[in-house]
Amino acid sequence: MAIFDITFPLNSALTTSKDEEVLKQNIRQLIFTMAGERIAEPQLGIGLQQYLWDGTPSSIELAQGPIRSQIAKYEKRIRTLQTRGKANRTQIELTIQGQYQNGPVEVKININPHIQG
Repeated sequence: MAIFDITFPLNSALTTSKDEEVLKQNIRQLIFTMAGERIAEPQLGIGLQQYLWDGTPSSIELAQGPIRSQIAKYEKRIRTLQTRGKANRTQIELTIQGQYQNGPVEVKININPHIQG
């Protein structure tokens, strides 16, 4: 069962654009939600933060498997899912690409892993 199922009116270009934005937001929420944070769905969430502690390429590489499996489980509108990530000490870039009913969708996430104070 997909948690994020939303019904929209049919035959509207605005709806298509809105649907894609909702889809992207759902993916971002899934990525940043910690497993166990949602009481009704304790396995929902990746908690990307836990993979970013050192900002190394290996840390973002470790996150890509859970990202793909969580999206496949909870966001069934996406097919042909691919993830790519780059990381260094100052910047982390994560790109998620897939196909959904209205065409291709791409979500880009850029994070600075260090808090500036």
